Amino acid sequence: MLQAWEALYAARRRDGRVFDWIESLCLADIELMEQGPELVFAEDHWNNLDQGYPIFPAFQRLSSLYQREGYLADAVEIEKRCAALGAARPVGEEAIERQKALLEEDGR
Repeated sequence: MLQAWEALYAARRRDGRVFDWIESLCLADIELMEQGPELVFAEDHWNNLDQGYPIFPAFQRLSSLYQREGYLADAVEIEKRCAALGAARPVGEEAIERQKALLEEDGR
């Protein structure tokens, strides 16, 4: 999936539909993770869980993409889903802070 994401991302300027395809691919990967990360990763990822689950690339990529495109609420939601799986580090604290700042600016 990562190779497909990278190929699509490289083509993003040539085809406007790529964002939707990347989003769909990442969401499919995330849904697989939510079914059980051990079903997705090789067994050697599970030898040392003292530091939490491995970082899930689909979460990071989709959150970053949402942040860059201005979909901060969606980035925050992706981060919450990632945290629910016990990822070793949240990858979108910046998105959460930006969303809070924007809401404060709007008086919400």
